[in-house]
Amino acid sequence: MQGSHIGFDSLSKEMNDLTQHRYFGKAPRNTILGTHSMGIGYVILMIILLLWLEFFEVIPSLFRDSMQLFTTNFLVFLYIMINVTGNYYYLVTTDTSYKKVETCNEERDGYFYCQSCEQNSPPRSHHCSFCDRCIVRRDHHCIFTASCLGHANYRFFIVFNLFVFVGSAYVVIINLYYLHINIGPLIPLSFEAICKVIPLLTVFKLWTGSVMLYYFLVVCVTWLCLIQAFGCFGCFVFQMTLIFSGQTTYEWRHNIFIYDEGWKKNFQDICGPLWYLWWLFPFFQLQKLASNEEDYYTQYTSKSSKYV
Repeated sequence: MQGSHIGFDSLSKEMNDLTQHRYFGKAPRNTILGTHSMGIGYVILMIILLLWLEFFEVIPSLFRDSMQLFTTNFLVFLYIMINVTGNYYYLVTTDTSYKKVETCNEERDGYFYCQSCEQNSPPRSHHCSFCDRCIVRRDHHCIFTASCLGHANYRFFIVFNLFVFVGSAYVVIINLYYLHINIGPLIPLSFEAICKVIPLLTVFKLWTGSVMLYYFLVVCVTWLCLIQAFGCFGCFVFQMTLIFSGQTTYEWRHNIFIYDEGWKKNFQDICGPLWYLWWLFPFFQLQKLASNEEDYYTQYTSKSSKYV
């Protein structure tokens, strides 16, 4: 009986440790990535497809007779893809969580004790159920990055959306011109012309051998980029509106305006004074934001913000 009792206590302790590991801010990052494999996989697949199709098929096919136009379009698209890939890399790899373990007290105004993380969390933080940790100035959790958008990586999200919109719009225009030249005239617009760019009909033509694999992939990528262009443009406009008003998505939904310090100060709080360098090229990391945690949090300690 005593051995059985000891075995039960040991099992209970293991279950308790497992529960804490899952729900109390200790989930490993590879577990988080696994639950969002489809979102990250889509982004990586689209980057690979775009680099392959545009660099090796579409641009060379359209501008084979003009080296100047070929070079210009090649460099423009290369610049766009460098910014998309670079900002996505920083967006995914930048840690936005708060990991300063303290005792359970809320002496500093605006701080709250997070039961899940078992620590004091600073103002404007939220606990994310996906990441299992408190995120500094959390806006929302993104399935395409398998991480939360917070103060440290928010600027990368903004610029990423901007360049995805620009790149997607560019791809839609240049791919439609490619299809117009290689599959058949799309102008004047007619029912027959529309049928040439419908993915399901293109699958049938691919199966019968009337079109090549390149054409089918170009049609699919063009439609995906059209959706991306509208989605990323809307997201960019909405997020820029939040930045200028000094809000997160949570604060916008609950009409919280206490952190608004003017559009210029709000913008620099996220993007920094050298924002134009990051917007031109993602690897110009001359000044990282929130390098000193205390300096960042003190600007909010005089305002009440105890929410999770």
